[in-house]
Amino acid sequence: MTDQGDPGSVPKAGTTVSPQTARFQIAARTRQAHEALHHHPLIGRLLADDLSVPEYRRILCVFRDVFVAAENCRSASGAFDDFSLRRQCKALLQDAPSASQDMSDDLFYFGTDHEVLGMLYTLHGAQFGGAVIRQHLKQTLPMAPMAYYGLKPDPQNWKSLVVELDQSCKQKGALDCISTGARQTFELIDAVASAANAAGIGASQHNTTLAVGGQPTNGGL
Repeated sequence: MTDQGDPGSVPKAGTTVSPQTARFQIAARTRQAHEALHHHPLIGRLLADDLSVPEYRRILCVFRDVFVAAENCRSASGAFDDFSLRRQCKALLQDAPSASQDMSDDLFYFGTDHEVLGMLYTLHGAQFGGAVIRQHLKQTLPMAPMAYYGLKPDPQNWKSLVVELDQSCKQKGALDCISTGARQTFELIDAVASAANAAGIGASQHNTTLAVGGQPTNGGL
């Protein structure tokens, strides 16, 4: 993953990212939740040399359910259409078609647009590791579906998202809300993956809900 695009990463010496940018501050605030995914018993298997087909399918189902629910959340908010997740959802549904006509779309409850923006920061940033993962999958599971991991990042869209973060964080309290949305998106991925790993299913077949702003919460987050 690159320093520019990896949520939770800290820019290395010599990069042009200023420590004063909103992206840097959000990354610092979400680093623990982000790094926890790298050690998750399911998500952390993605780059393992002995990754199995069932494990990979389960990972795809987790991301499918999370991205579809996130895009539904974004769409319902009526905000940030320029940063929609439709492209990622289409690829994930191609890789892991849902067996259910009633996929869970209530995984996310965000009370403000700033929290939605934090969610989008996390999920768009996830694209920047795709090339490395795809290369690994070609070696370990060459016949596996790779529409999602074959998606190329959109640097211009990411740049626009970073500008939106900077502009939004000029508003009082926005940095806290955006960081909350970003951090809890990492935590939701963790919770959905844990439930799916335990049951051998995708998120659409169990009840794991992240709540923000006083909404009921399931899943132990």
